[in-house]
Amino acid sequence: TMRVKIMENANLASMLRLELDQNGAISLEYLQSYFKEASGLKFQDVSTGEWNTVLFENGHFLFNSDDVNADTMFVIHRLVEKSTSFAHNLVEKK
Repeated sequence: TMRVKIMENANLASMLRLELDQNGAISLEYLQSYFKEASGLKFQDVSTGEWNTVLFENGHFLFNSDDVNADTMFVIHRLVEKSTSFAHNLVEKK
């Protein structure tokens, strides 16, 4: 059974290992049962330092096998209030 490490941003104590389904995915509903109001997942490419989003399709986060390894930490992303600055409101949609 494949599991991925997921945590709140900058809060290692919140880290959980969640199980992927048979399609290598996690449903938004399953994710939100552990991380309330989660709206996305991101991870950092260790070679470039760039942040990437996990593809979200039909209510599921789809994990690329190249991105899932023992060292990959996926970080919860949440929609923010509209009253905050524009830069913090950007949510990548695929």
